Amino acid sequence: MEWSILLSIIMINLILSSDNALAIAMASRGLPSEQRKKAVLWGSIGAVVLQILLTFTASLLLSIPYLKIIGGVMLVWIAAKLFGAEETEVIAQIESWELLPAIIKIMVANLVMSLDNVLAVAAIADGNFTLLGLGLVMSFPVIIWGSAVIVAILEKFPVVSWLGAIFLGWTAGGIISSDCSVAPLLDRYDISRFFFSTIAAALVVMYGVVKDGKAENYRMPE
Repeated sequence: MEWSILLSIIMINLILSSDNALAIAMASRGLPSEQRKKAVLWGSIGAVVLQILLTFTASLLLSIPYLKIIGGVMLVWIAAKLFGAEETEVIAQIESWELLPAIIKIMVANLVMSLDNVLAVAAIADGNFTLLGLGLVMSFPVIIWGSAVIVAILEKFPVVSWLGAIFLGWTAGGIISSDCSVAPLLDRYDISRFFFSTIAAALVVMYGVVKDGKAENYRMPE
């Protein structure tokens, strides 16, 4: 076994997956402890399986026009729903749907945010699917541990959840701007790639402000 390649796959995946750990933490932060562990575990397992499958077909999938646009829009929606969400609101949603919403959010967010990671990992593996699978699976516990640390920070400093949601929106804009149907247009008209990131982050904030405003009005005495 080529240990240097395996180590490179693990290190690259960990470095590129820091935002994935944030997404896991954001989607599971409002759950009770036991439910949170289950959501993180099953959501992350599903995300890793999907990431492995995506990496095997990376070149083909990433050449499909509009794929990243669709993924980016989905991530903007997830970030907007997480922006400023009160813990009681999140728990109420989970109690009605059990763990499914959190697991789905974790899987979708991780899958979308892995679109840019897979090419780098696939290039290092150079067709060695055994090393590729091992490297991704061995990165899995560290990502889960990282998400647990972030959850602890979010619980102690709730304002960080707003920053996390804005960051997810910013990342989504970057994913959209790198789509093979969008990037050439940006280059042709000399438009900064930060344009979509700024717009996406602003949409997340606007949604959160409007949602919080409606909640305040609802709580006002008649």
